[in-house]
Amino acid sequence: MPIMVKKDMNRDNYSISFLVLAVVFLFSSGAWGSDEADWTVMIYMAGENNLTQSLSADLEEMKSVGSSDRVNIIVQADTGASGLFTSNPGDTHRFKVYKGWLQDYPLGYNADMASPEELASFISWAVSNFPARRYCLVLWDHGLGWIGGEENSDMALDGEVPVRGILMDAGSNSFMSLSELNDALSSAGTRFDLIEFDACLMGMWEVAVSVRQWASYLSFSQATEPSTGNPYDLIFAHLNAHPEMDGRQLAKMIVEDYLSFYQSDLFADTAVTKSAVDTDKIQELSSGINYLGQLLNLSFPRIRDMLMDMRQDIQEYIELPGSIDLVDFLQSLEQVPDEDIRAEADYLKGLLVEGIVIRSGFHNAIITSLLAGSPDLSGSNGLSIFFPIGSELLPGELEQYGKTQAAEGSPEWFDFIKRFSEDTALFPNVGAAKGDFVFGVFWNSFTGGYSNADLDLYVIEPDGVYSAGTGHTSPNGYFSLDSYVSHLDMEFYTAKPVVRKGRYVPVINYRSDDFGSWSMAQVMAYFYYIPELGSTNIYQWGPRYMSLLNPAPDLWDDDVIELLSQNYYSDWWIPTEVERSLSRASIEKKRSFWDSVLWLRDKNMVERGVKSFSVTK
Repeated sequence: MPIMVKKDMNRDNYSISFLVLAVVFLFSSGAWGSDEADWTVMIYMAGENNLTQSLSADLEEMKSVGSSDRVNIIVQADTGASGLFTSNPGDTHRFKVYKGWLQDYPLGYNADMASPEELASFISWAVSNFPARRYCLVLWDHGLGWIGGEENSDMALDGEVPVRGILMDAGSNSFMSLSELNDALSSAGTRFDLIEFDACLMGMWEVAVSVRQWASYLSFSQATEPSTGNPYDLIFAHLNAHPEMDGRQLAKMIVEDYLSFYQSDLFADTAVTKSAVDTDKIQELSSGINYLGQLLNLSFPRIRDMLMDMRQDIQEYIELPGSIDLVDFLQSLEQVPDEDIRAEADYLKGLLVEGIVIRSGFHNAIITSLLAGSPDLSGSNGLSIFFPIGSELLPGELEQYGKTQAAEGSPEWFDFIKRFSEDTALFPNVGAAKGDFVFGVFWNSFTGGYSNADLDLYVIEPDGVYSAGTGHTSPNGYFSLDSYVSHLDMEFYTAKPVVRKGRYVPVINYRSDDFGSWSMAQVMAYFYYIPELGSTNIYQWGPRYMSLLNPAPDLWDDDVIELLSQNYYSDWWIPTEVERSLSRASIEKKRSFWDSVLWLRDKNMVERGVKSFSVTK
């Protein structure tokens, strides 16, 4: 449903005399500045990607409450040529949100939302036009924690591919790195009472270090966020009711509303975290982490094996390999024999729990946890840190991390994690591989029109199997929106610029259609692109006719696995090259291959039944 907007009225027709009288009145009555709001909340929504539908839903939540005379809700929203906006649908828009409608300030162009200049421009515009005593900035989009420390880093083998970070703009094929975010905030020059990240995996010490000087408080999630993100109707209803609250109170309220929403909504059954931190002592924390790194380095030969055992049990966030809960890590150090390490860890834990993390919480999914293995986030305490095992690292990743503000400001810590990852790698010679390849699936009906079918693309990576239904990111690539959510006859997977060496296998499953299990077969075109020097060749498997006429049974014994490996069933398909390889493999290898796919399929089915969106931010 397109979002209706009302354009800003042209004020050029107001007479000079009216303006003079208005100014005289303001000064004479003492009312100058009385229109200044308590809060201006700026929401920067980079939605020209697979979160366009979520952007629309969140705008509707904001419109259900709207601005008040004491709270300005100001948005910059970009959805590209999605047709979401009735006015200038291809342009990026700025809005003031009112109850039931949007005051439209169209930019007249499709902005690159990953550009630091664009973000700085939005902040300056909002501050100039909607002054307030307090300011909050919400960064709304995908997030990858510390990733994106430097563009053109060693992670880009050809030196030209930008490292993916936050604020993804698919129309411009760009991402904003943390250093660019810092540049944008510096250029705008506004210190915020609160910066809120409505994005995945941003609740990290490294992120806090990068933006601490531009905000008194930060709020974010250590884990991935579902695409539904923040409950903006709850948040703005509470802010409108109590506009006198300060940044600390607003940060805590966002955490409480977020957790309350996901704890109470069965249909949003998903594991989540949310926390708020005071940036005043982040520098003190960084100095302590640096000193802890020095102590761990000095004792490393004696405690190496103990650290490795501890690291396996610390709360982690697998969508960003190497990201662990900082408090959980510090608590684990109570076991080491070195008294200085124990004392420093205890000091840092107290600093976090009693001073820096002002509100933190988690919610573990109920149904999806019992039936589909949803992650247990019970060890989440509000702030994560990058502490990788060697096998979790992509080639060049440590070098990229070393260019972040956190690593540069805490070199002893950086030296420690380099030493730890090198000495404890489970697979020390993994090596790099050229990425940027694409697996794509497009389908239509037998007669060439829209199919009403639901197909799923699975990709088996060297360390696991993933799909669009599990979220936007995997350790080595990025998925499009799940076709079940987008209602489009397509899904695709794009590998990162550099990936772990190993086999990447696409598998297709025909799930359902609107006409019954025996309906007309579908035509599926299936392509992949592998970059070669000077080559832009696109390769294609198929088309293949897929349907539910001859589906695989629910229970997969060895006979079924043999037939799946031969592309016998009409609802499963593996590329011919994979089929040939599996046909020569042992039944144990075939079972391992298909069991991983079956596990993820069952998990997706459970999650799809209890929540409307499965893509993550």
